[in-house]
Amino acid sequence: MFLAAAIRRERADYALLVVIAASVMIFFYALAQLTAIADFLNEVMERLPIDETYLLPLLKMLGITYIADFSASLCREAGHSAVANQIEIFAKLAVIALGIPELYYLMEVLDGFLA
Repeated sequence: MFLAAAIRRERADYALLVVIAASVMIFFYALAQLTAIADFLNEVMERLPIDETYLLPLLKMLGITYIADFSASLCREAGHSAVANQIEIFAKLAVIALGIPELYYLMEVLDGFLA
């Protein structure tokens, strides 16, 4: 980021490329950290009688939010805030759509406790 700030005065287009390169490196580092989350979810599935079909959407939600935030930040850095806002809206709607089956499952579980 310091390099991008220094270059920005002379060549704004190169500064943007530096920011994108740094963002991509951080993105891939974060993806590598997802293995710890996947291991944790596998352990949860082994210990609890939870169907795998309910936990996979949670991983998808996590991926959607991370990728959408990353993409929106890059768009804002490039000066395209309208596109960034649209990406964020799409991500929120996608997470809600993926969460509907989990809400049904939660209602079934709560109904089982109350019955």
